[in-house]
Amino acid sequence: MRPVDKGTNATVFQEYAQAKGDLLDRLGAYCSYCERPCDLAVEHIVPKAKYPERLLDWLNFLLACVNCNGIKTDKDTLAERYLFPDEANTAHAFVYGQDGRVRSNPNLAADELAAAQRTLELVGLDRVPRLDGRRSDMRWQWRDEAWRIAEISRDQLTRNPSEELRQQITFTAKKTGFFSVWMTVFSGDADMKRRILDTFPGTRRACFDDDGCCRPTIMI
Repeated sequence: MRPVDKGTNATVFQEYAQAKGDLLDRLGAYCSYCERPCDLAVEHIVPKAKYPERLLDWLNFLLACVNCNGIKTDKDTLAERYLFPDEANTAHAFVYGQDGRVRSNPNLAADELAAAQRTLELVGLDRVPRLDGRRSDMRWQWRDEAWRIAEISRDQLTRNPSEELRQQITFTAKKTGFFSVWMTVFSGDADMKRRILDTFPGTRRACFDDDGCCRPTIMI
């Protein structure tokens, strides 16, 4: 899950939907949870139904797709600890696998591991394709497809390590989305990791070192 920095915003919003443009400008058109590029809604980290005083609070806004937003619903996120991408180093909290799965980082401390797993369940990122063939939630498949595209791009770059191809791969990553997939597949290429970090707007750079490696701590 890409850690983000949306910055401050002095705008006094009359409706929370008015914040969408500013969020898109600062974070890009990617779901703050599953990272896919799609049509997005303003998401309240702390549920507006339970905490109406946070209805128009910029610090309470992220962007979410229909799946992540629908699964999260109005769960009370103040009742237990969660790891949200605008507060925690979520790049360290979760690991992405070749099988398309998102898992909690097993190297976390016990309390952090519990919070990471709770966060995955909150928005359903621990889900896998249904066996009955229903396809209401395609996030796993789209993530898996992004992984295959990233692997092909990496293999092409190995055969042809040109500047032109690096630029093309960076453009493809931005269009494809799934920041964490690209960072994982290109984990051995510091130059590509820096380019990927630069091409996704709003990525919290403090969570990564100069070589694009994720810093091994949750709170930064």
